[in-house]
Amino acid sequence: MAETFLTLGRVRKKTLTPKATPELLSRKNDLSAKRKSRKRVGLNKGSWAKATRAKLLSKENMAESHIDALLSGLPVVFRREHPLVVDKTQYFLDFIVISIKAPRRKLRLAIEVDGGYHSTPAQMEKDRIRERNLLATSRVNAILRIDASAALLMAKDELYRLMLGIKMGSVKIV
Repeated sequence: MAETFLTLGRVRKKTLTPKATPELLSRKNDLSAKRKSRKRVGLNKGSWAKATRAKLLSKENMAESHIDALLSGLPVVFRREHPLVVDKTQYFLDFIVISIKAPRRKLRLAIEVDGGYHSTPAQMEKDRIRERNLLATSRVNAILRIDASAALLMAKDELYRLMLGIKMGSVKIV
């Protein structure tokens, strides 16, 4: 039911809300209780993730800054230093490309910019474990690893071509 009011030359419609019946109140309380009882998955926004992300973003990394600038010029939705928890292990992704705007498709592509220490055998093994864990979730569909020296030389169209050409469930190393 709507009532019409004339206020200073403008016509306004006011919609009356239904009376609060016991059934409506109990339904509202059930929904509220259901929302509160949902198990929270992910990170507590005020804890580890927030502090660590701020620290990571404040570090000056030329290769990551260059990739950030390239991604900003592409038709993609992305986030830098994205926190993820997989099997109680906390990870930060250098970048996660959530979707592509132009052909409009969800991507969930993790982009990791690797410095020199990633070529050591111990770190390579840790990277493989990390890749396996990330791909096992539904939150990352593919991983693109870019060497820091290659990242600095990369052009926008080359990065976009790599992103579009990666197969879901795979790891591509550049």
